[in-house]
Amino acid sequence: MINVLLSILIAAVLLFALLKKFYPQMTVFVITVAVLVVHAFVTNTSILGDDTGGNMYLDIFQYVAAQFGRTFTSNGVLIVTMVGYAAYMRKIKASDKLASLLSEPLKKLKSPYLIVGLTIIISQAMRIAIPSSTGTAALMMGAFYPILVSCGINKLTSAAALSLATGIDIGPAPGSLAIYISNIDDGRTVIDAFRGQLQVYPILIVLMAIVGAVYYWYLDRKNGTLPVKEKGVAVAAEKVDAPVFYALLPLLPVFFAIFFSDMGIGTIIMQVPAAGFFSFLIAFVVEIIRTRKPREVFAASKTMFESMGSTFYTVVVLMSLASVFGTAMAMVGGIDILAKAMVGMRMPFLLTSLTFGALGAIFVVVTANSTATLATLSPAFVAVCKSYGIDQILGGLTFVSSTTLARAIVPISGVNLLVAGTLEVETMDLVKRNLLPTIVLIVLGNIMSQLVFGF
Repeated sequence: MINVLLSILIAAVLLFALLKKFYPQMTVFVITVAVLVVHAFVTNTSILGDDTGGNMYLDIFQYVAAQFGRTFTSNGVLIVTMVGYAAYMRKIKASDKLASLLSEPLKKLKSPYLIVGLTIIISQAMRIAIPSSTGTAALMMGAFYPILVSCGINKLTSAAALSLATGIDIGPAPGSLAIYISNIDDGRTVIDAFRGQLQVYPILIVLMAIVGAVYYWYLDRKNGTLPVKEKGVAVAAEKVDAPVFYALLPLLPVFFAIFFSDMGIGTIIMQVPAAGFFSFLIAFVVEIIRTRKPREVFAASKTMFESMGSTFYTVVVLMSLASVFGTAMAMVGGIDILAKAMVGMRMPFLLTSLTFGALGAIFVVVTANSTATLATLSPAFVAVCKSYGIDQILGGLTFVSSTTLARAIVPISGVNLLVAGTLEVETMDLVKRNLLPTIVLIVLGNIMSQLVFGF
């Protein structure tokens, strides 16, 4: 029980510091190192295990340094590339052109919040092809944020929609299904689980779009931040000094990431960072041909690299520290104890599923790590499904979605750090705005699963 209380205490200290606007990077660093030092002292073991450098306390800093490298070579390079590309699109007015062209037909919509819902649906559909929730958010931010703004949607609502819209891991590409399936020994694969997802998740994604759009509209109305016009597009399309075809440039990374994937031609695979750099080179060459001013175009290209650098120290550094923080919280062990205690509980499966989903969500918030949470809780939930005589894959789908949905309410999740940092909104404001929609979607997901699969 002491482990559970310690986990709650550590999370509470972090939350208090963030609410009091302590510098996030140093706050996470200090708390993480303190937890790891205490763990090393109590257990007399090194976080590096057999690879220790000879001193278990200094090994902590070796681990932090190594985690920085791992984060940058995975999500880090993806984030800085896509944020840099989005900045370059603004520089050459390509994103402005996209927004201005789309704003005209969007005037026919009764409410710009329909576009918020559409953004959520498209973003979730892209998760089938793009493994990283952070990568999806980066792509959507570059392509759809200008459209949302042109429709009068404020920054906070746009950021909340982009964050919420990556919460459900659908398809075999994201790793959450593989983590859960690895605990089932009946020979089925993630493809079998994906077929199960297709029976529930499309409806849940539509509900996500509805819940998100309606709730954001309610908050904006309450706060007096509705678009300028209650009906139609709020901001008139400005005449942008760029060719019409420039509207396609912000969409290039999305196109290449999907076309050169298993969903596309299949024989050639291009990861999102590569799609970003490839698109950047294309846009750069097009800009030289159009302007015939190579010196100025070369000078303007620094926008991408400067943006990459600023994103690294504002977002990627904190993501690296958050990853180490998640490891530290997992080592405290509170989540293990609660999961084992719940296996023997007997109540209606809907309540059990909701309880496990809530537990998973809570520990994602506490540890800032949905992967570690799933890896820890999945064996226990598989055992629960067995004890109820329920299909272990179908029974676990909403447990997995409940856990991943919680990323939208983690102050130091990769998606929230990226979106809040790039769009210049407060991370805690983003978390507060997505708290109720996340809870509602977790409950709805579990109820839908019961109705569809008849548990």
